[in-house]
Amino acid sequence: MRSLFKRVAVIAGLACICSAQARIREDWKQFDSANGFSAMYPASWFRIGVSSENRLSILSSNGGAEGIVIKRGQAEIIAMQAEPANATLSQIIDHYAQGGTVLSRKDIHNTHAVKRSCGDLKEVILKEEAVPREDVPVPVPHIVSTLFFCEVREHRFVTILRNWEGDERQEHYRRIALQVARSFRPQTSIGRDN
Repeated sequence: MRSLFKRVAVIAGLACICSAQARIREDWKQFDSANGFSAMYPASWFRIGVSSENRLSILSSNGGAEGIVIKRGQAEIIAMQAEPANATLSQIIDHYAQGGTVLSRKDIHNTHAVKRSCGDLKEVILKEEAVPREDVPVPVPHIVSTLFFCEVREHRFVTILRNWEGDERQEHYRRIALQVARSFRPQTSIGRDN
């Protein structure tokens, strides 16, 4: 009987821990850009490049720096209005896919999309060399970039997830990046509902 009570206590304790962890994962913050969009991001991730008011850049763990190769076991998400601004979505996708090997492309329909949000997304997964092959005499490691593209009226957005090839948390990171991509909203000054 005592053994049964111990098991129940352990299970109850684990349930509390899991519940607390689930609540932590559900905490999101809003990013408002200077150029007219907002996006949500996990509060547990670390903002970098705070001086850049036109794009959201976050890391899954502390350390590392924007524009530098991410640390092993770390992921980076960048969310912004896609460039070039006057291009079609297909041209934008081709622009961002340059320099990488395309592993997959697919369409994602957001059945829970609200007005003025990303309803349909394009996902492109690329593999890129972490450093140019000619710069190092040893085999070059690869970065996997998962890109989500969407249009809200005349505005085009891109969310870029970067992590090391073979990272066991790849799918977890992908789900977070997809949530960020789905949260894009043009602010009323650039995306009025008439």
